[in-house]
Amino acid sequence: MKNKILILLAILSFALCIFILVLHFLSDTVNGAPHNAKVHFEQLNTPYELASFNWNGQTIKYCSTGLEDSGAPVLLFVHGAPGSWEAFKSYLADYDLRHKAHLVSIDRPGYGYKVSSQPVLSIEEQADLIKALITHLGSPDVYLIGHSYGGPVVAMVGALYPELVDKVLMVSPLNDPDNEPVKWYAHLADLKLSRWLLPHYINVATTEKMSHVNQLKAIENEWSKINVPIIHYHGKTDALAPFDANVNFSRQHIPKPFLRIIEDENEGHLVPFNKPGTIKQIILEMMEP
Repeated sequence: MKNKILILLAILSFALCIFILVLHFLSDTVNGAPHNAKVHFEQLNTPYELASFNWNGQTIKYCSTGLEDSGAPVLLFVHGAPGSWEAFKSYLADYDLRHKAHLVSIDRPGYGYKVSSQPVLSIEEQADLIKALITHLGSPDVYLIGHSYGGPVVAMVGALYPELVDKVLMVSPLNDPDNEPVKWYAHLADLKLSRWLLPHYINVATTEKMSHVNQLKAIENEWSKINVPIIHYHGKTDALAPFDANVNFSRQHIPKPFLRIIEDENEGHLVPFNKPGTIKQIILEMMEP
């Protein structure tokens, strides 16, 4: 019996080591490494730019494609956790989108290739970052798309800086502070030993996750200030951002004239990756007069 337990522990330890190595191996892909960007966009014959700007002393990176005219509308994508600009690379390379707009996908603070800084936990501060990028880009027409953690960030831009935004799309957002699921693996990742073993982007995501309830509570009274059109797209099988709680939160807190909810019967949390054609069509509709 003792030998069986030792063997089982050895197998579990080996599997854990392999899992951690895989997470480190995926760092370049998840964090939008320049060499991966080059391969991706060149294969799809898509001109692109990896750029940056200064915000509160931090260097914030982003990737852009599409129309370079300063008067072109901007589609600005904001990723979840973990993630980087890379999460929306398929949209940045889409022929139809990049011939209609200037497409920009940002690294939120703490994320990105060879970044060692810590995240900015305040959702209002992250909204201020998006405001700064919008100002930096200088377009008169701006459409925001945020997935997961990026959802409340883009919504807060609509609440705090409505003069800068035309429309907002939240996909699978985590809005409701009273129904924010913290899975067992998040608690495991938050252990000191785990943080030492895990790659930086996982640690940043864990830090955000453990603080998200408090950060959502801090903006709970801001949702009612929204006065730009908001589309909330949510899958009914979403286990990471529970459908009922988050959709009901939007219904209760976002002024009804500005809210449109799209329910997906069979989709989970990863809608932007599983149904890019659907999200693309919504984006194109957003840009219509």
